[in-house]
Amino acid sequence: MAAMILGPMHVIFAIVLPPLSVFYAVGLRSQFWLNLVFTLLGYVPGMVHAFHVLLAQTQNGDHSLRPGLRPSRLPCTGQMPCRRTNVSHNAADLP
Repeated sequence: MAAMILGPMHVIFAIVLPPLSVFYAVGLRSQFWLNLVFTLLGYVPGMVHAFHVLLAQTQNGDHSLRPGLRPSRLPCTGQMPCRRTNVSHNAADLP
C-alpha cells in the first residue's frame, strides 16, 4: 500500500513549522515533544521527523482526528467498526 499524507496543509505545515504539523497529527504526545527537540537541534531533522509521523499516521489508519484524541479513546458511534469490541454496528441496530 502506498503511503499518503492527508492534504496539502499537512505538507505545508511539515515544511514551514514541523512541530505544528506533528501537533495537528498527534496532539501533545511524545512525538510532538521529540519533533520540537529535533527542530531546535536542526531544522532538517525536525522536518524529516514530521514527514515520518504524518506518513506513519496515514499508514496506521489514524487520520489525525483532532489533536490529543486517539481513535481508541473515541466512543463507538456505529458509523465505523468499533475498535474496542471488533464488531461492526449498523445505526439501525443501535437502541
